[in-house]
Amino acid sequence: MATLKSTKIETSDGTISANLNITDSTGLSFTKAGYFSATALTSATTVSWNAGSNQSAVLVLGHNATIANATNHANGGVYILKVTQATSPKTLAWSTGYKWPGNTAPVMTATGGAVDVFTFVSDGTYMYGSFSGSQNFT
Repeated sequence: MATLKSTKIETSDGTISANLNITDSTGLSFTKAGYFSATALTSATTVSWNAGSNQSAVLVLGHNATIANATNHANGGVYILKVTQATSPKTLAWSTGYKWPGNTAPVMTATGGAVDVFTFVSDGTYMYGSFSGSQNFT
């Protein structure tokens, strides 16, 4: 196993792609905030979400839709989905791979242009959702 210490890596466009296996108990340390660029999901009657490559996703809801079970989500992963209603409000249902408090899925805000934000934690099988206080942003 190799050890990388106090190394600075720079690229011309500022991006680095790597798979890391951290074995030090101190974990990772950053000098700047890290983030995941939000990826647009495609509105359809069934919306696919590859959570492995879209940890932060946005959806403009143009159809009455069902969010399909997310694929490639990892145990311990945290995922965010921001849904914006189109001008004409639509409904949103959730496949069985999503679990909600009290076993009750949220109802989308039925106002054109409203934004609802859903946060999920994965156990590798299910996406456990939270939405309390994160609906009806206008």
